[in-house]
Amino acid sequence: MKRRSRPKPVVLTRDGRRYDVRGVIAHQDCDAIEPAHEALSDQIERDLAREGIDAVAATPAWETEAWLFLWPAAAPEVVRSWTAPSQHGRWVGRIENAKEAYRKALRPSTSRVYTESDAPRIVAKACELGLIDAPDARSDSFERFRRALLSMTL
Repeated sequence: MKRRSRPKPVVLTRDGRRYDVRGVIAHQDCDAIEPAHEALSDQIERDLAREGIDAVAATPAWETEAWLFLWPAAAPEVVRSWTAPSQHGRWVGRIENAKEAYRKALRPSTSRVYTESDAPRIVAKACELGLIDAPDARSDSFERFRRALLSMTL
């Protein structure tokens, strides 16, 4: 993927502060298995480009939780009673109903239930642990997102 040219920043003002927005990440779950993310990502990025917005589509196959399977060691670091939801070497972009599969893989019946609001903390922990660049499984939708994000010139 070639590097994108540096767009003119969009200037936003909020609470009296000025922000130069140089890129946007637009998220939408695919609600379908890979390779459904390809068409959805292309459409989102095309639509936003027509509006002059340099965007990278974050389109996890099925749901965001499919991507969380990439870093199993992160979840038990966020909630100690959770077990690492290993899908070692598997193609997690083909897991249907990923949220339910992830929730089930995380917990014994006595543990706190996973909710969507846990996802940012799990990803942050995966970053902190240096796991983002060493996924334990395969997700073409995450790899597309990662390549597109790295190609942005900010």
